[in-house]
Amino acid sequence: NNYNELCLYVGILPLLLSVFSIRYFFSDAAIAFYSTSAAVFLTMAMGSVLYYPLASYVPGLDTTTPTRILYLFGFCMSVMAAAGADRLLRAQGRDRFAAAAVAALVLAAALALSAVVQTHPGKMWAGGMERLMGIPSVSERIDEHFSLLSKSMLKPLLLVLAAAVLISSAALTSKVSRKKVLLFIAVCLTSYDLLSFGLHYNTTTPKSMAYPETGGIRYLKNDPTLFRTIHFGNFSPNFLSAFGIEDVGGYQSIYPKRYGEFIHLSQYGPDMPLPDHFSRWMQFVRFGLPVLHILNTKYILLPTSARLEASTYPLVYDGEIKIYRNRKAFPRAFFVPEQQFCSSREEAFQLLSTYSISDFRKRVILEAPETEKPDSSQPIGREGHATISWLRNQPGLLDIAVAAETDGYLVIGDGFHPGWKATVDEVKTDVWRANYIMRAVRIPAGNHRVLMRFRPAMLTAGAAATLLGWTFWLSVTAAALLRRKSGKSLR
Repeated sequence: NNYNELCLYVGILPLLLSVFSIRYFFSDAAIAFYSTSAAVFLTMAMGSVLYYPLASYVPGLDTTTPTRILYLFGFCMSVMAAAGADRLLRAQGRDRFAAAAVAALVLAAALALSAVVQTHPGKMWAGGMERLMGIPSVSERIDEHFSLLSKSMLKPLLLVLAAAVLISSAALTSKVSRKKVLLFIAVCLTSYDLLSFGLHYNTTTPKSMAYPETGGIRYLKNDPTLFRTIHFGNFSPNFLSAFGIEDVGGYQSIYPKRYGEFIHLSQYGPDMPLPDHFSRWMQFVRFGLPVLHILNTKYILLPTSARLEASTYPLVYDGEIKIYRNRKAFPRAFFVPEQQFCSSREEAFQLLSTYSISDFRKRVILEAPETEKPDSSQPIGREGHATISWLRNQPGLLDIAVAAETDGYLVIGDGFHPGWKATVDEVKTDVWRANYIMRAVRIPAGNHRVLMRFRPAMLTAGAAATLLGWTFWLSVTAAALLRRKSGKSLR
């Protein structure tokens, strides 16, 4: 299944401290709250009925899987581990032996499980491979995996042993300073444990095996121009993202509502009403409407059993898939001499459905309230041409040189967002919402340099809040250290 959504690792030593903290369930309200929450979240992740009332009332949870709530379980375990470490520092009397007993029990459980998986029934239980155990190559790999000297067994056992020794030593010693030293070593051990796990959190299968480059993929990657593809048939969503190839579907799990409406129009035309909700997976059923051409859709991918009319869409690759080139595809950035303003979203959408390819080459649909429309008393020529050169194309940064014969608009076939800011020859200019989902800037005739940067207000506010938070934390820490130092000198 999806490993990223089903796997969460809190670390071996935090697990020991969390288990130890449960001893104070009835005497510490915070521990009671977080341990109860951890148990509830864990059962939710297992698919219990507890999850579904929550999914009904919390926005977004009804569109995801219960397993993702494991992150809240991990947070609760982290707090419990911190509470356990705090209690360990103050442990006296029987509490000291309780912590050592917990460490010994966890170590004993780890050793017992290691012994169980050395047996054939234990391997089948732990590996869930009953149907595959009869295959020699699979059985051999499973035996290798569960061998006590393998990396998957020996390393965790050594970590459990080291954690148990540290916890027991910290619990049984009476000196607080020694406890702190041991817990500092425990922090280092936990850091190693978590970081080494994180290095292999995603599958360690070589990328070339998980995402093999076929002949069709290599053909697309060898095209140096900016382009998008569209696929029809039995293709997995987002399968081209691993190779850095852009697709009309984008990242199909998340896309703006406007883009969903745009794609709906491209597939079903203006006569099909918009749905109340869009699926997170895009299913393409037709090709040919003008709105798809302006998306820079240069290539059409089909299964080997399908075909297109070669006179309109020439076949450029015929192998494990078929790739056709779209002669009508617009470049990623193009110039138009005219504009047509719309005062509302609905008006722009209706106008979008009426435009032909010729219309899109001559004018751009811009959205703005009546009060924000620029003075259009100066006519813009109906014919115009511009040479467009990409100087830089980076995430959040576009640098384009434009040599225009007439006044007009540079249209960028990427998504609009109010966070995009633009300059023309280092002079600030407006970035317009264009063709319902794209963006455009006004370009006078002549040679110009257009620079677009993504500077959303929320990103700036977040950076400022982070800076203030760190400044406050460092100031409070410095003040506390100075006060402690001055107090010691007075004594």
